[in-house]
Amino acid sequence: MALSSSPKGAVTAQVVYWGAEKSGKRSSLRAVHEKLKADHRGPLRTVPTRLDPTILYETFTIQIGQIAGSPMQLDVISMPGGIGLETTRKQLLDQVDGIILVLDAQADRLEENLASVAELRESLASYGQSLEEIPVVIQYNKRDLGEAFSIEALHRRVGLPEAAVFETVATEHSGVLQVLTTLSKGVVRTLRETAERSSLHGPTSAGETDLAVRDALEAGILDEAAESNSGDLMMQNTRLALEDSWPAPEEQEKEQSPAPSQAKGLKILSVGMAQAVGQLGLRVPVVLGDERGERTRLALTISLEPLLDDEI
Repeated sequence: MALSSSPKGAVTAQVVYWGAEKSGKRSSLRAVHEKLKADHRGPLRTVPTRLDPTILYETFTIQIGQIAGSPMQLDVISMPGGIGLETTRKQLLDQVDGIILVLDAQADRLEENLASVAELRESLASYGQSLEEIPVVIQYNKRDLGEAFSIEALHRRVGLPEAAVFETVATEHSGVLQVLTTLSKGVVRTLRETAERSSLHGPTSAGETDLAVRDALEAGILDEAAESNSGDLMMQNTRLALEDSWPAPEEQEKEQSPAPSQAKGLKILSVGMAQAVGQLGLRVPVVLGDERGERTRLALTISLEPLLDDEI
């Protein structure tokens, strides 16, 4: 984990959007930049890479308060896609502090998604890092073109059960700010812990830094929610698996029907009409409520194919 300083003395953390070509990395970066207030972010820039100046990537900076007594900023980068640019992408991972893994939700992009994850793992390993040791958020983009059970199958093969997971439609600016906010908090937390372990600095103020992250990013989320159509069950920045990441496959196999007390106080308030999804799927809208009276709307999608006997 790198902790670098800019010439002006600001602590700079690097966050990258990584994914297969045309998965939505650049669209996500541009959507976030447009959503953020001008006083929190710098201009959107197109920058040539060091290895090949003809290859460009987009980037901008977010000001998010202080850490260890120094101003802190995030450099947000969209990785260039395409075949033959593996070395360039690897170079851009040097000094990386957090990764947004952008995966295309369309079923026919499965192999491209998995190849991109494999390349990411290999590139990080060359720097002595791994996806399990660095802040990562998974962004399933183009959710309007994908099916939930296809995304879940992909998620299991990605192999990051502890990572936070979000569904987005970057071209509509839907859900992208939540993704970056979640990753930014993880990066800030990690850097703050690094600073506290340093003999040069004492404990830093978690509240001050977290408040700055909230002011810089979450205000945009509130604005986005105010503009959204509350009647859409599927596309209002739905967080996969409610507020938790999906459990690993072996954990799912052990799970039984939990008692209400095991579901963090959630209970089913209403269930909508089931709709067919393809030939072997069902989608059911569900409204959940907790003890504080807050509601969460989601859609449960079930694939019947794994339940069918091959001999039938």
